Amino acid sequence: MYNLLKTYFNNISEETTIRDILFCIEKGYSKIPECAICGKPLHITSNGHTPETHFPLFCSKECRNSKEGKALA
Repeated sequence: MYNLLKTYFNNISEETTIRDILFCIEKGYSKIPECAICGKPLHITSNGHTPETHFPLFCSKECRNSKEGKALA
């Protein structure tokens, strides 16, 4: 099943989870969202305070804290 779901998007990484894929299918995304700095596929998160699930803007602290990341944040 996972391999079949992986064929739905062309930018799946080894770290992409079934949850990421199903969320994107449910929301009608045509591809897995990518980091605004390095382009790596992102993983859905929840901030723990709301039931909202979303993709962050950056894939890592390094990207978030980069010069370009600080300009976007």
